[in-house]
Amino acid sequence: MTNSYPICFFIMPFTPESIYLYLFLKEQIEKNHKISCERADQSGGHGSFLEKIIKHIEKSDVIIADCSYGNPNVMFELGIAHNKGIDIIFITKDKSDDIPSDIKHFDFINYEKNKPHEFLSLIDNALKQIFSERYNQLYKEAMEFHGLFNKDRGMTTIAISKEEFVQSMESAKEIQIIPSLNDKINLKSFLLPRIIKDSDDPIVMNEIGKWLSKNL
Repeated sequence: MTNSYPICFFIMPFTPESIYLYLFLKEQIEKNHKISCERADQSGGHGSFLEKIIKHIEKSDVIIADCSYGNPNVMFELGIAHNKGIDIIFITKDKSDDIPSDIKHFDFINYEKNKPHEFLSLIDNALKQIFSERYNQLYKEAMEFHGLFNKDRGMTTIAISKEEFVQSMESAKEIQIIPSLNDKINLKSFLLPRIIKDSDDPIVMNEIGKWLSKNL
């Protein structure tokens, strides 16, 4: 898989069992969602192992955290991810009473060996919900840029529908990286041409270029 796909980083204990779980989920997620899955011990690079983990967390779009058995390393990495504001999908094989009290309030997906299809379905739904919410936020940003563009350039361009926009984002994530919501500069140049219905019109393209050169 190329690095243009969104990244799902796995936080989990480093045990033989967890490797099988990771490979199982990796195959399904990369196939069904066009999301690249990573685990710290499966990658190279320089620096300490902790530095590698922090770098993985910082560049990830979503995290799947296996909190089974309350592993202290997992809890530590969760704290880093939570502070970064990254979306986390919590999974465990523990019963609800055995989940550590400081994370018990989160929604958990429980996995059992004899219910793989049910488990995958819940993971699929969680990923779809996370990216659906992200697309909603991107749509709001795009509409704001569109309004500013029309006002500043005296244009009357029409925005595409929300459904068309979401489809555009789904297509875009397969060939390039969608900028972070915090990256306002790159968001403008990425979203504005995609929210305007006739952005391929030469006149509109020229006006988009002028507005972006002025506002970047």
